[in-house]
Amino acid sequence: MESQNLPVDTRIGRQLRYLREEAGLTQQQLADVMREAGARMHRSTIGKIEAGERVVSIGEAAQFAEVLGIDLTHLFNVGQKRLVTAQLKVRALELRAEEYARVLEETQVLLDHTLAQLEDARTLLKEREAE
Repeated sequence: MESQNLPVDTRIGRQLRYLREEAGLTQQQLADVMREAGARMHRSTIGKIEAGERVVSIGEAAQFAEVLGIDLTHLFNVGQKRLVTAQLKVRALELRAEEYARVLEETQVLLDHTLAQLEDARTLLKEREAE
């Protein structure tokens, strides 16, 4: 059966899966990004959409396109595969960079806290040695 003859929900689901995989995202990662953007989305919902078992609202389609960094029309039909692939690669790297920045910030806070504790412990040690 040709893609054009498939029900719209099935075509959108297949396209979403293709785009998600091109972006290097798991269903869980896409659901997490969608939730961060304000959508009530779970991994199982992504699976149902990709299987053509759940209808995608216009708002959800727009949000998928936004979080994937692509034009909404690419969710319905990839006519410019190389462009879409490049856009997805950029978005995937942006998401990875954001995650690394969060981890780096958390790590810096932990390092600063540990260094402060170390300084306090060294001061206490010097006081005990002076007694």
